[in-house]
Amino acid sequence: MHYDAAIKKLLEIGNIGFLRRIMHSRATRVNMLRELPQETTSLRSTDFPMEVEEGGGSPYILLLEIQTEWRQDKAYVLAEYYIRFVRKYFGAKIRPCMVLLRPNRNANPRLRLEYLTFQFDLIKMWELEAAEFRDAEPEILPLLPLMRNGLGFVDFAERRLYHARNLTRENKADLLFILALLTGLINREESENLFQKRRDIMTESALYEIIKEEGKQEGIAEGKREGIAEGKREGIAEGKQEGIAEGKQEGIAEGKREDARKMLARGYSLADIQDITGLSLEELRE
Repeated sequence: MHYDAAIKKLLEIGNIGFLRRIMHSRATRVNMLRELPQETTSLRSTDFPMEVEEGGGSPYILLLEIQTEWRQDKAYVLAEYYIRFVRKYFGAKIRPCMVLLRPNRNANPRLRLEYLTFQFDLIKMWELEAAEFRDAEPEILPLLPLMRNGLGFVDFAERRLYHARNLTRENKADLLFILALLTGLINREESENLFQKRRDIMTESALYEIIKEEGKQEGIAEGKREGIAEGKREGIAEGKQEGIAEGKQEGIAEGKREDARKMLARGYSLADIQDITGLSLEELRE
């Protein structure tokens, strides 16, 4: 989810550049839509409905879904959104699209059902050649590690972003942090090195704070789950030990009572039996 949120931030910084370079659109204006049809109760953070204008043509609605990993059920979700938007914006052109960050041979832009076929644009980041985006807009540079031969351009992207004069410090912090984050999808060591190199500015990113807090909460929740499980295991072990000890004591007592019964049958006096077994008179009379 962190990677999807990173792409969302890229789109907030420069959606037109993303559409033109990644999706080969001629977009001249983009209006992010903040609402879904009334039947939908919520909009997940990885969904981007937007109204796009290209030149002098009629605008269309782009349904953009960002996914780190390929999952067939996400195609169903996109199909559901598509149908809902068609109903709400009847007559408008609706373009469904999914951007997939990590390679998967099963990724398929066509969903076939018994009575329905749903087709959408599928952008496979790993099939794009990183060298072709050297001169791209700053908001595209953090995507280079995901592209073919992209790791070789991480240092190049870092230098361009860090020394860019047309970026606010806030956007520079966000883009550098996203670069390190997406690099981690391909090579964790490279990502950690990049973060340490530009930690001074990356930690100023609002996205960094959000992801850090989410990680903290996830860690707390995981710790609680592990603590409960460990407590259960310790409780079971302690219960077993107590049960074994209690069983031993009960076995010893039962053995003494059995000896007392045999001695009584042979005519031993109660005093002798009490002295030998250690049982009380009340226990012998039982």
